[in-house]
Amino acid sequence: LREVLKITSHFCLLLDDWDCSTSFKEAYDLLTKADDETSICLLPYLSSISVKCNDLFTWFPEKATQELEKRIDDAPVFMNLVQLLIRTTQTSHALTSQISSLLYLFGKWNEESKLFYKNGWNIYLIGMEAGSCGWYELMHIVMRDLYNKVETEASGYWLKSLSTLALAECNLAKQSKLMMQGQGYISDVNDNFIKALTQFKAFQALEQPRVTQAWFIQLRMEMIIALQNTLYTLDKLTKNGTAATPLVMKRENKQLQQAAVTFRRLAFRYDFIAQSYFGIDKETLDVTEAYKTCALVCEHAARTFLRSGFFCIDPSLIPLMNMTRDDDLATQSLASKKHANVLINNCKEFIDIITKWEDYDHLEEQERRVTCGNDMHSIFQSLLGQPLILPKPFFKNRRNVSVQLTTDPPLSEQKPITLQLNEGLVIKFEGLLQMNQSIKNLEKKIKKAVIISFLTKERMAHLDDRMGVNMMFAEPLQIFNPNDEESILLQPPTVYMANVRNSYFTYTGLITLPRNALPNTKKEAWINIFVKLLDDNSGTWSVGPQLSGRLVW
Repeated sequence: LREVLKITSHFCLLLDDWDCSTSFKEAYDLLTKADDETSICLLPYLSSISVKCNDLFTWFPEKATQELEKRIDDAPVFMNLVQLLIRTTQTSHALTSQISSLLYLFGKWNEESKLFYKNGWNIYLIGMEAGSCGWYELMHIVMRDLYNKVETEASGYWLKSLSTLALAECNLAKQSKLMMQGQGYISDVNDNFIKALTQFKAFQALEQPRVTQAWFIQLRMEMIIALQNTLYTLDKLTKNGTAATPLVMKRENKQLQQAAVTFRRLAFRYDFIAQSYFGIDKETLDVTEAYKTCALVCEHAARTFLRSGFFCIDPSLIPLMNMTRDDDLATQSLASKKHANVLINNCKEFIDIITKWEDYDHLEEQERRVTCGNDMHSIFQSLLGQPLILPKPFFKNRRNVSVQLTTDPPLSEQKPITLQLNEGLVIKFEGLLQMNQSIKNLEKKIKKAVIISFLTKERMAHLDDRMGVNMMFAEPLQIFNPNDEESILLQPPTVYMANVRNSYFTYTGLITLPRNALPNTKKEAWINIFVKLLDDNSGTWSVGPQLSGRLVW
């Protein structure tokens, strides 16, 4: 039955004139009367065809909550029905309160001990579904109340970080609405993001998950700060519908230029997330690409507003200019709107608005600034009100691939490697790839290990920005300036290519010392190693690890 329904749903979605709303109602009526096994088979079918049901919000939430009350003791159907409701319905405080009350009954919640006595895992799965569908108030409640149920410290930090992240998103949504109504700026939201990031780092220290989860939180916070600061700058430039004084304009123009640099940096950082995650799934890739595009649109808006010289649009935005906006997206059901294509569709709309600024060249400079500034203000406010998109793999605590790397001689902070002046360091690298069983089939796609070695004046791993450090390890030339005596990078990096056979690679290389060292003067530097993987399509993956050690000559 499950396979027949799967084929039927695919067939329905292919037909433009198929009445999916009627099919959904008929299947749902059958679900309420069927046995547990049949109900479980019907739920994936309903979830699939809901994509083309435009009127679910008018009747389904009420019907679903009534059915949930009857299914409190029927765990499989209850859980799947809640997930279906979350996927197909817009979140609201009233509906969240109804569902959370039903979850307390479902989990046999004890108010005195603050503990679920039943169905804890199923409730956790519902919380994850809530997070991936933007129901952050429900996610916060679920993860918060599950905390006393966990048995390990690591699991406790994981739930705390998810609960705090959801709370941050709830507060951001509330304050964004007030901001759009002209009632001040967003405040105190970043405190919760910082708290969530700190809790996740505590979990990370205990469990060693893949780092991209922490980076999602970090980049979300950085994007919000950048949008807030830019909105504040725009308000000062176009206050009360008139352009600012020349002195204020000069100062705020510099801040807008810095904002453009910040947004471009954010785009690079989102791009680096995708490069760091070998075997990245399509959903996560779509989300990171959407946020990268969003950051580039913000940069493009700032530079176009300032009429920056020698500025060319980023190639990643060119497809948006030629893309037809999906006007039907606004009328589609929520099930079809939770993906990154919604953000891309908004970016397309924003690009169209920015392109029209060329038509304002005939206006006086002050009038043009006010008009374009108001457009830009609306764009950034809209982006600030967009809820965070969490791909489902965000909740999976696993790394697809890790590299165990050793060197001979070993690198150490306490025991530096001592060389003579003008003597090179012969170093042997040995590495072993450890693949997650879920992507074991991708192991043969890895052809080479790219070993990057470079010398710096100081230890880089102490920096707070772990993502930034990873990016510098992966691309050391971004910090190299041969004409800058203060440059942390002493010389261009050395790159070695080692063939990977049976998940193993080895290479012996030579690292030369800087030539500007004075005779009879003791010199010290840090040697840094980073590993990228090269696949059969010439794609590079910045998986690490990072190794560092002192070098004295």
